[in-house]
Amino acid sequence: MPAALEGITVLDFTRLLPGPFCTQLLCNLGAEVIKIEDPKLGDYMRSVPPIVHDVSYPFLMVNRGKRSLSVDLKTPEGQEIVHKLARGSDVVVEQFRPGVMARLRVAYDDLAMMNPRLVYCSFSGYGQTGPYKDLPGHDINFQALAGILGVTTGREDKAPAIPGVPIADLASGFNAALAILAALRVRDRTGRGEFIDVSIYDTAVALMVLGLARFLATGEEPVAGETLLTGSFPFYSL
Repeated sequence: MPAALEGITVLDFTRLLPGPFCTQLLCNLGAEVIKIEDPKLGDYMRSVPPIVHDVSYPFLMVNRGKRSLSVDLKTPEGQEIVHKLARGSDVVVEQFRPGVMARLRVAYDDLAMMNPRLVYCSFSGYGQTGPYKDLPGHDINFQALAGILGVTTGREDKAPAIPGVPIADLASGFNAALAILAALRVRDRTGRGEFIDVSIYDTAVALMVLGLARFLATGEEPVAGETLLTGSFPFYSL
């Protein structure tokens, strides 16, 4: 099959895991991804071990095939570089706290005036609006608040088992990639881009669909060890 996103250019302002995983998926589909990094700090993932021949393998897993460009977004010169790139790009993905991109003059409203066809996706812990929007968070926080950790042990008297997979981070990457693909499809019909607000916490809540169904239908919360998916059958303990 031909590369589905061949000819699509993505500006990637993200770091660590959720955003880079999303843009890696787009890159895998054939998009040209330009990773914008701070000249001094770069992506923190570059220092995550194991490191072989001065290269972080975790970093490679979510950034392979991308181009990299160092830009100081706090300077007018750096902002102008982004403006020029945005005029010829199809997608922007960013992962700063709400309001940061606006202060840097590279928010959706700034770039959409230059390129109305731009699809702009913003990652954040709790979304761009609401009482939690400015709070920091990590994958384990989102899993806990969404209720995932409450059902990760087979017995109610045991502490939650910490999953060895960053479920919320990776799921939000999939969620964002799907939303971007949908926005590009709509753009094919309307000629205009979209703003996409991806909340990592909301994505984690969506993964609790069966537990939420039980609660909405019966008012009962899923209890560890007492439901089908939390180890209620003896064979789960073998």
